Amino acid sequence: MLVLSRKVNDNIIIGDNIKIQVIKIKGNTVRLGIEAPSDVKILRGELAPYGVASDQETDTKSCQQPKQRFANSAPVVEFEVTTEELEALPNPFAHAG
Repeated sequence: MLVLSRKVNDNIIIGDNIKIQVIKIKGNTVRLGIEAPSDVKILRGELAPYGVASDQETDTKSCQQPKQRFANSAPVVEFEVTTEELEALPNPFAHAG
């Protein structure tokens, strides 16, 4: 597992087209912004086991309308997640062995 420390406005780049930015930290809650192509499914970890298939089924209380930040970029999805929720997420980069 890769573990990183980030501060507000710091970024994490995944591949050539996914960017995660720390938007806000308040108490034990971290607000993240994610820029990714529209074909990349982005789900909160607790929804993934339920096979959420479309934006219409996403919990609208925790996801805001996508914000277009740059003319040529994909929409940005911002949501809040607690540090406990982050620590409980499975590592998507772990190799099954």
